Amino acid sequence: MLDKNGILPVVRVRFRAANGRIREGNVLIDSGATTTVIRKDFAMALGLQGKRERVDLAVVGGETVKQPDSRRLKFWISPIEGSEEFSIEAHEIEKTVFSVPPLDRQWLLSFNHLSDIALSHKAGPVDLILGVQYSHLHAECEIRQGRPFDPVGKKTKLGWFVIGFDNTKKSDTVCSISFGEPLNISKFYELETLGVQARDCPCSLVAMSPNKAIELKEISCQRRGDRYIVGVGLP
Repeated sequence: MLDKNGILPVVRVRFRAANGRIREGNVLIDSGATTTVIRKDFAMALGLQGKRERVDLAVVGGETVKQPDSRRLKFWISPIEGSEEFSIEAHEIEKTVFSVPPLDRQWLLSFNHLSDIALSHKAGPVDLILGVQYSHLHAECEIRQGRPFDPVGKKTKLGWFVIGFDNTKKSDTVCSISFGEPLNISKFYELETLGVQARDCPCSLVAMSPNKAIELKEISCQRRGDRYIVGVGLP
């Protein structure tokens, strides 16, 4: 699940290809990814060259996204404010599943623990998903924390990023579920059981039927000014 108000661990870095071409792009530091992947259009803009090899990626629900014409590409990345370069190998994929929304910098600067952090964040597509094989680039050199539920600043060798929840954005949609490819919904229901009810919530329970699973419907309730997800199911 991807909450639309969530601030993800994304850093803006400099990419360099073997041909000398340089381009800035967004990197998602993903501790849940076992494969590092780069967006195809971005790789082509850099002029990256590499050997073609098939790669199969697992997505939500146990499905597999097959990339038979993927290429294994090698390049270098470095922080925007810095000269140290890091060698990266990534598989080419058609597209990543989401784009990076703009940051409310004025709101972030209102937090004392973030007020002196320079963020290179820029809205746009995620160009590189950096998997756990590059754990040395996931490692946090410094962490800035405030009160519970405040956004947290983290510094890596690639630069600063912020993670947390932007409660200044008001939306009727609490969360969304993103799939890299069309998903077999019946199989998804077999593998995933959703239906969480907030304590003392007056809403009734909603059961899901794997035999009638056609679409997902969000159900929410209000309690003491807070928003809870009660269940996801069919009417």
